Amino acid sequence: MTSPHSLLHRLPVALLFLALATLGSTAVRAESGPDGMPGEKTFRIICQSCHLESLDLAAAGPDGDSALAAPPMDWLSTAIRMRQNNDEAEFVGHVVSYLRLPGLERSLLPGDVIARHGVMPPISEYGPDLTYDDLTAVASWIYGHYNYKKLLPQLQKHLQSRQGSSQ
Repeated sequence: MTSPHSLLHRLPVALLFLALATLGSTAVRAESGPDGMPGEKTFRIICQSCHLESLDLAAAGPDGDSALAAPPMDWLSTAIRMRQNNDEAEFVGHVVSYLRLPGLERSLLPGDVIARHGVMPPISEYGPDLTYDDLTAVASWIYGHYNYKKLLPQLQKHLQSRQGSSQ
C-alpha cells in the first residue's frame, strides 16, 4: 500500500507532467485543423474529397486525369513547387492564399489543366470553419509529404507528352 507521505512526494512530479502535457497540447493545437486535426487529417477529410493523393502519371497516359474532379495532389503540389522554385515559404503562402480566394489569374497550373478541371471553389465551401492556421498546416503537410525531386522529372515528362499529343 502507498503511504500518504509518498503520494505527497509524487505530487510535484505529477503536476510537472500535467503542465508539460498542457504546453504540448497548446503547441499542437496551433498547428492543427478543426477539432485538433493535423494538416494530414484535414487533407484526408476535406481535400481528398476532390483530389486523389497520388496518380501514376506514366500509367495514366497524357489524359489519364481527365475523369478526375481535380488534379491529383502529388503532381499538383509538384507543379506549384516548380513554379515557386521549390521554396517552402512561397509554396505555403501561395496555397493558403489560393485556398481562401482561388481564381484563374492566381492559378499556377497550365491552362489545359484549368480547362480540364476548372478553378477550385473557395475552401470555405468545403470547410467553413477552417482557419488560417488550419490551411497553413495543410499546406505545410502537403509540401513535406511529396518527394519533389522524384516527382519533378515525372511531371515534366507528363507535361511534354501532353504537348506532343495536343499537336
